[in-house]
Amino acid sequence: MRFFFLLFFIPQLLFAFTKGEGSTFVMSENGTSTDIDIYFASSGKEKVSLEYHMNTPTLVGANVWMQFALEVSEKSGVVIQQGYIQANKDLKAERMERGLFYQNKGVQVQDFIFTKESELKKDFIGEETVEIPAGSIKAKHYQKVNDGQTVDFWISDKVKPIGLVKLVSKSTTLASNNYSIELKALLVNVKPVIDPSTSVPMSNNTKSFLVTQP
Repeated sequence: MRFFFLLFFIPQLLFAFTKGEGSTFVMSENGTSTDIDIYFASSGKEKVSLEYHMNTPTLVGANVWMQFALEVSEKSGVVIQQGYIQANKDLKAERMERGLFYQNKGVQVQDFIFTKESELKKDFIGEETVEIPAGSIKAKHYQKVNDGQTVDFWISDKVKPIGLVKLVSKSTTLASNNYSIELKALLVNVKPVIDPSTSVPMSNNTKSFLVTQP
């Protein structure tokens, strides 16, 4: 599922985190573009939360927020503790079932969870200048390949805290894995929408929506 694939590319853990900071990306697919905001909802030495917002019509609502609580340790790396989804600011967030975290076919969610920069070296292509909506920036180019899907991505510590500059996914087996993501702007002082303390179990309608997404 691309929701999670995109979200979990972000916790590289190469940069410092500050609550409310993040990035706006432009996601392009089949001739259409959507802005996606990703920012830190909370930060700590061993626990961080990322929130993700996309404004586009879906079965669950025009605005969709997702938040993921991650635990970070040298021994275990990054562990996904809990995920939430909310489709309306007036509704309560719904808790995701853990099985929904890992549905992407091709390059997997766990392929993009990094705790050390050394883990990226085997995928390094080179340093390049990339043209994106945010401007021109020099970034490190990496590539991952799995199950017919090739993902090229560029990261830079100049666009902290997330670091993602551009991502291009191409697939020979799944059409929904053909898309691109480009940095549009940096975010600061963003207030999270999801409140985990008031969350409720996931409804069958929301679960059906998530399971059928590519």
